[in-house]
Amino acid sequence: MAIDCFVMPLWRFFAGDFSTATERLMQGNMRRVILGAEPKIEKPKSSVSMIDRWRAKRKVQHFRQCVTQESGQTVSWTDSGPVAYQSQFHHDDVVNLYIAWRSSQDKLPPYDELLRYEDGRPGWRLVNQIENWKPLYPQLFGLGYVMSIALPCSMNAQTKIWPEERFWGTDYTRVHSGPDSLQEIERICADLDVGEDFQRWEPGWEECYTQEWGALLDGVSTMRHILRLGVQHGLPVIFW
Repeated sequence: MAIDCFVMPLWRFFAGDFSTATERLMQGNMRRVILGAEPKIEKPKSSVSMIDRWRAKRKVQHFRQCVTQESGQTVSWTDSGPVAYQSQFHHDDVVNLYIAWRSSQDKLPPYDELLRYEDGRPGWRLVNQIENWKPLYPQLFGLGYVMSIALPCSMNAQTKIWPEERFWGTDYTRVHSGPDSLQEIERICADLDVGEDFQRWEPGWEECYTQEWGALLDGVSTMRHILRLGVQHGLPVIFW
């Protein structure tokens, strides 16, 4: 499943002041991404009204209040600037299942077998059967799924806010620390020997599945790149 991913001010996201990956594709703007290259900066949309911007900034205030209330920690960042990154993230399950496996690999099958568990479906059922399971990378775990946001500030722990009832249960917006998540993904990249010269393709991400553990290497490299941009620009990383 492809998740839209942005590095941008949260108020611009709430106001719809950006182009989605699908819109960029229709405009012929999808291109190969070389990690470390300067991001393409998107200018504000003239179609977004002043009232939309005002409402979006009020929603950011509410977002901050909710995170502060749930975490018991005041969060603050300068929510201004351009859209520094916008694309789709394809490896949410691949990366998070690896974190789950690394956290309890002595109690689970090999990682590549876990990916194929139950006719190709991820092996979360096996993970959920482990008593007192805790992720080895607690800030990073869960990031990359829809409705997850990494803020450009330190946090004691990730936080869940804004519950939404679905037919399968309750969904939340996950709030992570961008700097702390970056430290954890850097450790994973070092363990997997994903160097600075690693290159990925966009939108040709399907090619990575032809290589052993290719999807995982592509996923952690992409996540590292995105989180670095968030920290560099002081902006939230948004998966939606």
